[in-house]
Amino acid sequence: MHRSVPAGFFLLLAGIGPAAFAEEWNKTFTVSGRPELRVDTNDANVNVRAADVKQIEARVSTVGWRIGTSDVKVVDHQTGDRVELEVRIPRRHFEFNVGHRSVRIELVVPRETRSDIHTG
Repeated sequence: MHRSVPAGFFLLLAGIGPAAFAEEWNKTFTVSGRPELRVDTNDANVNVRAADVKQIEARVSTVGWRIGTSDVKVVDHQTGDRVELEVRIPRRHFEFNVGHRSVRIELVVPRETRSDIHTG
């Protein structure tokens, strides 16, 4: 007996597959004095919270994307009290995706931090 599976089933799996996983990148930068923070992203939600801390805590979390050179790319750099964080999401010309994809950047910074944040 031969059973057939509707084509819509495979399309549903193809769309839900990417959203079925989440990844996270974390890093803590030790700073003193009046730190500077620069964040540059082409497509992410950014949340900055000031606190009584002496470090910058950065967390990048994704849904439906992998963190790495082929998907979401995270580049960080620190020189003294200046911290730079760049988060890039690849541009895709066409992609069928029923699922949800998102990138979120969460930062906890000292209250005195000078911030320069760019989103696309």
